[in-house]
Amino acid sequence: TSDADEFQVTVSKRLRILAEGEEVSGTTKYKFEEMGHEFIDHDDMVEDAAHEYIRELDRKEKPWAMVCGFISPHFPLKVPEPYFSQYYPDNTDLPNNPPGHLDNLPPSAKRLQTYTGTAGPYTDDETRKARAAYYGMISFLDDKIGRLMDTLEATGQRENTVVIHTSDHGEMAGEHGLWRKMNFYEQAARIPLQISWPGNLPEGKRVSEATSNVDFVATLLDIVGIDPTQWDMDGDSFLHYLQGTEDNLKDEVICEYLAHGTDGPRIMVRQGEWKLSYTHRDPVEFELYNLKDDPGEFENLADRQEVKEVQDRLFARAMEVWRGDPDGLSKRVRESQKERYLLREITGTGEDRLF
Repeated sequence: TSDADEFQVTVSKRLRILAEGEEVSGTTKYKFEEMGHEFIDHDDMVEDAAHEYIRELDRKEKPWAMVCGFISPHFPLKVPEPYFSQYYPDNTDLPNNPPGHLDNLPPSAKRLQTYTGTAGPYTDDETRKARAAYYGMISFLDDKIGRLMDTLEATGQRENTVVIHTSDHGEMAGEHGLWRKMNFYEQAARIPLQISWPGNLPEGKRVSEATSNVDFVATLLDIVGIDPTQWDMDGDSFLHYLQGTEDNLKDEVICEYLAHGTDGPRIMVRQGEWKLSYTHRDPVEFELYNLKDDPGEFENLADRQEVKEVQDRLFARAMEVWRGDPDGLSKRVRESQKERYLLREITGTGEDRLF
């Protein structure tokens, strides 16, 4: 078989992307069933439909908006040729996990490994193949975006079209011994956000301050002429900052995680170079990282006296978001899980696990 086929059969199963009905003790089961190929087919159909839509005559006569919901890059890590061979074996790499780091992961990361069944061990070659497939999926998507940009240009619409590229999560790809998402490490939580608006936004401007898709929603309203301050929104528009008429961003991001892979509600607050991750359970868990000094998030500074003021400030912000009642939030999440679990049990559809 080809290297791509070998990867699909061997590494996919090693990373617990399992065929329906295959039993794995202590881990969640995932349906496989050629899912990777279905994802690729889906993205191909989205691209074809987008080209057709852009070329329709109505596009030149009326304002329009279109969302291209591509799945790639995403688990399962399966990509068609030539994209896999562009990276394997010569242009792939291994995760940056310092010696001893995987033996001293925070409890939240260890629980996630157990839940997903992706703790390994994996050979270096298996890991290189998995990462090569992920890189290949990025190039697969990049080519699609490039072709759509070409169609905008060919139809004379490029100069008056706002183009935005973003995502909802990243991919751990073996960093910190994790795969997939469901955590607050930079590899999972940091996403692309690129905005192109010819004649209205500067070309090539890079923003280093932290922002999020919550702010992007407000910015999008601003772009189309709707004042986002008239709405009760969590996010703030950064359009005027991009245009150079405002000097500062709030430089803050808040993420919450209340789903599978954790046994308690989680929240992250990032302000500038500081990031706090908090898990509400017994005992409570804090992680505090300085992303300027420690961009890899290898040294947890939580509970150290010299950074107590920072930890207290970020934690107070987290409790403000949770309205000072993390116990109440945890109770509501568990009640919701039990209700959905009961419905699935009655209807016989789906599988899930409780906190």
